[in-house]
Amino acid sequence: MAVSGPLAAHPAMRTESDPSGLEILGTINNCSMGATPWQTYLACEENFHNYFVNRDEADYHARPTHKRYGIGLGGSSRYYAWEAVEPRFDATPDASRPYQGHVNEPNRFGWVVEVDPFNPTHRPRKRTAMGRLGRECATCVIDDNGHMAVYSGDDARGEYVYKFVPEQAYRSGDRDHNRDLLDAGTLYAARFDAGRPRPLAAAALGTAGPYVGERFRGSARRAAQCPWRGRCRRCHPDGSPGVGRVAPDNARDVRQPDQQHRAWHSTRRCSQPA
Repeated sequence: MAVSGPLAAHPAMRTESDPSGLEILGTINNCSMGATPWQTYLACEENFHNYFVNRDEADYHARPTHKRYGIGLGGSSRYYAWEAVEPRFDATPDASRPYQGHVNEPNRFGWVVEVDPFNPTHRPRKRTAMGRLGRECATCVIDDNGHMAVYSGDDARGEYVYKFVPEQAYRSGDRDHNRDLLDAGTLYAARFDAGRPRPLAAAALGTAGPYVGERFRGSARRAAQCPWRGRCRRCHPDGSPGVGRVAPDNARDVRQPDQQHRAWHSTRRCSQPA
């Protein structure tokens, strides 16, 4: 399968088996899917983390691309032990081998894979512009002007709902134009309290880190949550603890926490009164 979009040939996608970072063997754990208006199939790679192991505990805790996604730590991967028969699934770094062996192999899964079932010579493509997550579905909607959005959920506890909007509009009947629409666009994280999604910062999405590691899910968390989640009675009137505090957008804000909090709600049109 081909790698397309911003991570094609990126160092984070290169391994001992694929020094180019352009070719991936297979797709795994495909869950709920999607279909495009140009009649291609969108396979969604969910829960890929269960297939990999990193046996180096110090490296694991220092490597967000493993820890944040829940790659296995210890003697074997969480369920399947594929690493016992296929070295690609052993993501333990080995400095003596090119690209540290297969430490980057997990980065090559968790994508939307576009397949053209009507063209037997078409090579499936992993569309990295759409973000990497434990993806549940890729549902396409389109308006009368051809503007399209693809909705997905990260099917892990405490994660988020996303919308990907291609840069260009869909053109009915123009397969040459439509075939690479999913390689460039804007990715949004849902804000259910504010009634509108928030785009993930372009600067954050321009490097490998956000797409393949902690920063991607982290940027979604910052976009979707109140910074004072966990000690905010307005966001959690029932007193539920939430998932911990996230740093305010402006790290240099010297106002007292209650003042910062009121300002945060007012600028984001939170449904709860500040």
